[in-house]
Parts: sequence; structure tokens; C-alpha cells
Amino acid sequence: MDMVFARRGSGPPLVVLCGTGPRARAWEPVIGLLAAEREVHAATVPAGDLDAAVTALAFAVAGLDRPHVAGWGFGGLVALEAAERGLVSSATAFAPTGFDSADRPSTLLTALRRCASVPGMLLERLVAPPVKGSLPYRAGFGGPLLAPDDGSAFTGDLADVPVTLAWGTLPDGGVPSPARSARARLPHVTHLRLPGCGRVPMADAPRMVAEVILTATAAAERQRVAVAG
Repeated sequence: MDMVFARRGSGPPLVVLCGTGPRARAWEPVIGLLAAEREVHAATVPAGDLDAAVTALAFAVAGLDRPHVAGWGFGGLVALEAAERGLVSSATAFAPTGFDSADRPSTLLTALRRCASVPGMLLERLVAPPVKGSLPYRAGFGGPLLAPDDGSAFTGDLADVPVTLAWGTLPDGGVPSPARSARARLPHVTHLRLPGCGRVPMADAPRMVAEVILTATAAAERQRVAVAG
């Protein structure tokens, strides 16, 4: 797996795992804000094999002296795995995949039970063959019903590297079930809610996202200096 890097700004090195496609472009205003205070290395990371992505990241950052890393979705999962392997100084992950697989069966079961009270014609549309937009499609392939999942569950404990996990709260202001799962599994890391944001907070509130990353990396820098001193 290849990673394509573009460098902007100056300061402590920060790798932003942008992914590919439209959601990668959602990072652009965030990167502009980050580059005022950090040397930002924007990397394309296609979703897929987690181990291959982390291995590619390790090679790509070999000369950067354990940079900070941030990512969303699969990129967030890669960031967490890089932190678990000690490749980075801190990790900030926005709605990372890897925490929702345990919730899929119960979520699907709840949805199907609710279908029992749906009028016949509407129910027929919901359970039609899995074309985009149908219930089976959304349940199995990560549409609005469920968060996208590359199939990899995060199994680390993140005991040694500062980590921040951040989740949007739209549409109902509540905490997504993967966020609850992450908090239960990793109570010692920083957990944040992003009010007014959906699953792609970079698009909803780029300044808030940038501030979360800058705050997390600054805290990690202070911690590293204190330990070194």
C-alpha cells in the first residue's frame, strides 16, 4: 500500500491521514488551519488492510522522529494502531472504525423488530434486495443506519501514547454506540463530543477539528518535554 504525502507549514510534525475521495477533500480547510502551527504531512490512506496501512505509515514517517498523527474513520483506526505500536507521539482519531462491530447484530435486530410495525408497501421497500438505500444495504455496508467499518476491530490498550477520541453528536445530540464502546474499552484516553457535528466533523466544523488536534498535540509535546527533563 502506497501513501502519497503533501507537506505544508512548519513546527512539530503532524501526519493527517486523509483517506481518499470527497471526504479527503473535507480535510483541506482543517489542514490550512493546522499548517499555521504545525508541519503538516497530509497522507492519502485508502481504506482496506489495517496492517498494510500501518506498515506503510511506519516507512513513510521513518525520518520524522515520531510525529503526531490524526485521522478520521479508517484513518482514525490507523492512527490508533500507530500509537499502539509506538510509531507516533500522539494520536487524535475522529469517529474511528474498529469499535462498532460488536454493536452490529444488536443494532440490526432492533431495526428489524421495528419493521414489524411498518405498513406492508414500505416494509417491502426496506427489505428489498440490497440496493443502495435499502435496510440490508445500510446494515451490511455501513450507510446511515450503521457506521462504515473496514472489518478490523481495534484491540490495543493505548497505555503509552497520549490519545484523543472525538465523535460528532448529530442528529440527536447523543453519543454514537461506537463512542460508548470506545469509552468502555479505553477509559484512560481522552474522549470528546463534538457538538453540532455529524460523522464527518471536518466538513461540519473545521475550526473545531483543528483546535482539537492542536490542543492534543500541544499537550503531548508538553508531556514529552516534562518526561525528557
